Amino acid sequence: MKTCFWAIAFTCVVAFACEEKDTHTIIGKDKDFLLKAGAASQADMTYGQLAAEKGNDPQVRAFGNRMANYHRRAIEDLRNIALSDKIQLTTGMDKIHEKRLAILLTLVGAPFDTAYVSSQLKNQQEIIALYQSELDSGKVEALRAHASSYLIFMQSQKADAETLTQQLTARATGN
Repeated sequence: MKTCFWAIAFTCVVAFACEEKDTHTIIGKDKDFLLKAGAASQADMTYGQLAAEKGNDPQVRAFGNRMANYHRRAIEDLRNIALSDKIQLTTGMDKIHEKRLAILLTLVGAPFDTAYVSSQLKNQQEIIALYQSELDSGKVEALRAHASSYLIFMQSQKADAETLTQQLTARATGN
């Protein structure tokens, strides 16, 4: 009887200890990636929505719409990965992206288009480096899979931003 009591008591203590244990598997650089990728995608989605509404050039509006839609899906994917590890993914932008948004909000017409596409080129360069780093050294398979599938889009969008920059520059200079 005493043995049974101690066995039950031990099982309860172990079960309680397991529940209290931090069970997060997304830690360190993987968690940094998750949070930075979420903030960057939130920024690109917000900028894209703004460009889709405010863009002067139809190609800029279409590019903004694609960016908003694709980054909305990326955020949802990241949010699901975060929730599976009981991590709350913030829905806001970081300070750098907030400053870029503040600048975009002050512009209209061709200056807005040029600034938006330029900011997207910079953002895509930054996010490509972030995603490539996760692919190269990430430990969490779900995040590595996310990085792998979205990196292709980021590279494509960078190329689109480069082409759009050239087109806007050519129009501005009359070439």
